[in-house]
Amino acid sequence: MFHKPFFLTLLFSIALLVLVPPSFAKSKNKGKSSQFKTMARLTTCCGDPAPGVKGHVDYKAKTKKGRVNHIDLKTVVELTPNIAAALPPNPDLRVILSDGGVEYAECLLVPEGENDDEGEDDDEGEDENEVAFKLDLRQEKGRFEEQGGSCDTDLIPKAVQRGIPVIEVGDVATITFVRNPLDRAGDIDFLMGVFE
Repeated sequence: MFHKPFFLTLLFSIALLVLVPPSFAKSKNKGKSSQFKTMARLTTCCGDPAPGVKGHVDYKAKTKKGRVNHIDLKTVVELTPNIAAALPPNPDLRVILSDGGVEYAECLLVPEGENDDEGEDDDEGEDENEVAFKLDLRQEKGRFEEQGGSCDTDLIPKAVQRGIPVIEVGDVATITFVRNPLDRAGDIDFLMGVFE
């Protein structure tokens, strides 16, 4: 037969295990790093200026103490031979990020392999018409570093506000070819995808 105080304590302990959310139950992990990944499949859009072109965007964010401090974004574009021949050697490609139709960041992508310092595999077996671009941004101990590419995270003022965009599932990526950075009216949006 159970003693009443012991029985009540047991019931209270079971109730805590059932009712306390995991975030509180695992408070000892507070401050540790976590990782978030998502991707968007890119298809032609915007009047189809590049028929037959497709691709994907892979996004990986590392969070520490509740803040995103490192993102890797890889964009792979599969070009048709005629589009590949028409592009300049180092095209100015940007990814424009939006949520609910509102653009919140524009990022300049750089060819994968440029500024790499970790000897990552650059997919040597890729098709000759497949081009890969990256974005690698870090925030460590109050210091912001652009390891590859850059992002303007506040598109309202004219001045560029460099920072790390936080992408969520449902956000939209639009790939844009910038023909002239001084005259953005000539930009060509040609791929679009939703992060899943």
